[in-house]
Amino acid sequence: MLNLLNNKPVPPNEFLRLVSEKTAPNFLWSDDTRCENRNNRTIAVSVSPWEKNKPSLERVRVGITKDISDHGLCIICPFTIDQPEAVVGIYVPQTKVKEPLFFRVDVTMVRSFARGYWQIGMRAVALLNTTHRRQLKSLIPLALDLLAPPTGADPKDD
Repeated sequence: MLNLLNNKPVPPNEFLRLVSEKTAPNFLWSDDTRCENRNNRTIAVSVSPWEKNKPSLERVRVGITKDISDHGLCIICPFTIDQPEAVVGIYVPQTKVKEPLFFRVDVTMVRSFARGYWQIGMRAVALLNTTHRRQLKSLIPLALDLLAPPTGADPKDD
């Protein structure tokens, strides 16, 4: 146990490791039912409810990933999701894919994270880019606008 009351200097790495292990473990705790590793990644994602076999363009918002696994992801956002299904758009410009990847997801967990923020767990059900092109046609430019870093936003450009 780390003791903060003994007035001795303690290297900060011990506390950072404690925070990391308790908040975002990449191994199974004894009470954890997941059987997969979660990769901690911070990526902006578009989120839209999936209604009547299409994304709701009027309700597209932006969240930030907490972690990603082979079967789903968890996001942190200043909104909650009141639908059991959603569409998540992920755009990673460093890849050869020139548009966001859109996944239909089942919302598996919604938890109040902090004042005004929510942690939302999602299980990926389908990649929509190939099967739902027509439904995504209007969402692609909107998601690109929301997710692509603005020109000159890299601090190295200053």
